[in-house]
Amino acid sequence: MKIETMVGKTGTAKENLNPEGFVVVEGELWSARAIQPVHKGEKIVVLKKVEQYLVVKKKESDNT
Repeated sequence: MKIETMVGKTGTAKENLNPEGFVVVEGELWSARAIQPVHKGEKIVVLKKVEQYLVVKKKESDNT
């Protein structure tokens, strides 16, 4: 998967991100750093890629 297409994609935290851990985005496992704590199982959004990890944030509710 091209990194440029990763920005804005959603995924799931495989473990607590406080701030580092692993996420799954489109079926692929990535090392990630969260800009705020994310709990295991919560949805995330990819903000950017830095070196060998993704920078992510917790996905806000779809109802907002």
